[in-house]
Amino acid sequence: MAENKSRFGILDFIPRDREVDAVEAFKYSVELLKYADQLGLSRYWYAEHHSTPALLGSSPQVVLAYAAAQTHSIKLGTGGVMLDNLSAYQIAENFKVLACLAPGRIEAGVGYSNDKERSDQEKMGGFDFKNTKPYEEVLMELHCYLTDHQPEEERRRPRAMPILFDQDIPMNVLVSSCKHIKYIAENGWGIIFGLFLNPDYEECQKAIALYRQYFVPNATHAGPHVSVAMYAVSSKNKNLIGPLEKGLNAWILAFKRNKRNLYQLLTTEESQYYPFTEEELKELEPYECTKVVGNPRELKRKFNELHIQLDCDEFLVINQLAGYNNRKELIKILSEIDK
Repeated sequence: MAENKSRFGILDFIPRDREVDAVEAFKYSVELLKYADQLGLSRYWYAEHHSTPALLGSSPQVVLAYAAAQTHSIKLGTGGVMLDNLSAYQIAENFKVLACLAPGRIEAGVGYSNDKERSDQEKMGGFDFKNTKPYEEVLMELHCYLTDHQPEEERRRPRAMPILFDQDIPMNVLVSSCKHIKYIAENGWGIIFGLFLNPDYEECQKAIALYRQYFVPNATHAGPHVSVAMYAVSSKNKNLIGPLEKGLNAWILAFKRNKRNLYQLLTTEESQYYPFTEEELKELEPYECTKVVGNPRELKRKFNELHIQLDCDEFLVINQLAGYNNRKELIKILSEIDK
């Protein structure tokens, strides 16, 4: 199986457009996945969000099983499975089964709900957080389950099945600050810096530099691997770029304030006349660095600059544009500017 070498991957939130039901939204997501595979993008990952009407990615590992059957060479992963929602044992077994269904293509992207998210979910009720152990301890626990490595003092711990003899599942950790970076690097895991989660450009640069400084190779990562997750807006129709960006801004604002209040993405027609207040525009200013906007030529130049400035290996582009055709065109543009 030939490996796609693109420096662009997609992080899919599985957004729901206006007048699109859940079944259609998943259908569109799978079509975009197959298109990305056909065009040679490096990877297609699914995010995890809960109780959010505009986003349908509540069970990314379930979606991966279907995605594996629909594609040929693109890497498939999660960005990320939240380690506080499920046990490390269950997460590991899910990934190992997936690795048997799509050998050599599954990547374990994991993270941890931030304090605000945990608080919101607990207030709503119905959320039973499984992992209350220190985060680094849970990361190591998952690593041991994925690699079938059992420390001497834990020999009686159950083993995650199936046992994989001829492949290892790369583990990647979603981060948004320098917290835990040294520990992640010393254990040889990859990182995805979520610039969309924390619009602190300098913190992103600092975290990546720290990670590279302390990185120690392991069986799945011979060298450091850094992805930056951020938004992108582009179209070959210059008249669409403005409305698409305004629609994305409306989403960014909702994501920051309360994503559960947004029931679908704004259409380009709605976003064109969306009445942002002065306060909202001020609130959006720090988030300019979380997105790359422009025509294809401008997009290529800006990503090239970011690649150097951030010292990252690739970008996980959050395809959160309104409308299936606009999201499909963005994938096409990313494949073209990568050449």
